[in-house]
Amino acid sequence: MTEHRVESWNKRRNIDPQGLEELAFAEMAACQGMEILFTAEPRDLSMGTRRGLKALCAGCPVRQLCREFAQRIQPSAGVWAGTLYTETGERDL
Repeated sequence: MTEHRVESWNKRRNIDPQGLEELAFAEMAACQGMEILFTAEPRDLSMGTRRGLKALCAGCPVRQLCREFAQRIQPSAGVWAGTLYTETGERDL
């Protein structure tokens, strides 16, 4: 992600700017450049898209870092490490 995109994304997700180094893994992620995934709602993802994302995440070299980050910040939306997060919690894609 470009610095501007990271800054904008962090503001939307309420991520402490001091913790930006935690997002360094995003530069190596299989979904790099697909920021929309981090805010996706279940209704926005077709079953075909979900299957594709699950496969993308399964082969991602930073999946574990992504999972750990998501567990720490508890996002209210988005796809993180092959898991779909919602207001009511997380669930498998």
